[in-house]
Amino acid sequence: MLFIAKKKGEKIMSNMGYCRFHNTVQDLYDVKDHLQDTDLSESESDKRKELLNLCKRIVSEEYPELVKEEIYDTIDY
Repeated sequence: MLFIAKKKGEKIMSNMGYCRFHNTVQDLYDVKDHLQDTDLSESESDKRKELLNLCKRIVSEEYPELVKEEIYDTIDY
């Protein structure tokens, strides 16, 4: 089964269900190593912020017990 995620105006990117997490974890490790890069295009910088906010949302919705609300709510990338 093929899953496709698309936001309006963006290229279609897909991950096969059997390797979605495997591929994503590898990519996230690479992203983590480059979070402090300063030579990004405006578009790439915007996507970095979007990714960080998505990660924050995933943690807060799926693992709320890990979040200290008084600190967490003030973080916006």
